Formats: sequence, structure tokens, C-alpha cells
Amino acid sequence: VGQWVGFGGYTYNTAEGGGISTTTNAHVATAGLAYLNPLNIRGEASLGLMYAKPIDDIFAPLVKERDQYGAEIYWRLQVTPNLVITPGAQLIVNPAFNRHDDFIAIPHLKFSATF
Repeated sequence: VGQWVGFGGYTYNTAEGGGISTTTNAHVATAGLAYLNPLNIRGEASLGLMYAKPIDDIFAPLVKERDQYGAEIYWRLQVTPNLVITPGAQLIVNPAFNRHDDFIAIPHLKFSATF
């Protein structure tokens, strides 16, 4: 609606792996909101939320999984027609396979160049 864009998704999985990566979650739900061209700068600012429930006992007895909650905030800036810079951060509550930490913050800076 105007400069606001909502997004979301849900995945249900019973495969317990596959392909070249591991699939560890039975349920993943995401939702968020993006604002297009903030401060008249081409790109978007976005906030996304996530819930993930690991497959029961997928790594038992090595690790006891737990439900994970997260948020990601970022601002994708179109610096030139061929260069995008995206600063942001991921915030994770109850990392699913990390019993030692209840909260993790992961700052990031991404670059994308096209030729």
C-alpha cells in the first residue's frame, strides 16, 4: 500500500534434511513490513519477524532443541545503479541449538555489485 509492503510465509517440513543443506525445522513462520525509498533514497528499510520450531529430537542425544524467535532489521540502499549496500542486524532469542545463550545479536553489512 503506497510505500509500505507487507510480507510473510510459512513452511512445514518433515524431510529432516536433503539437498546440499540441512533442514532442521518442522515449522517456520515469517512476517514483516518494508518501507520503500526511505528519505527519498532508492531501496527499502525493513523489519521482519521469525518463529522456528525444530524437528523433535533431530540431533538427540547430542543437543536438545528449542523453539527460536528472531527479528531482522535492515536498510538496503541503492548507492549507484550497480551497487547496493545493506546494513542491518539479526536478533535471535532462544537460539534453537545453542543452550548456552538466550539472546544473540548479529550485525551485518552486505554488498551487491552487478556488472
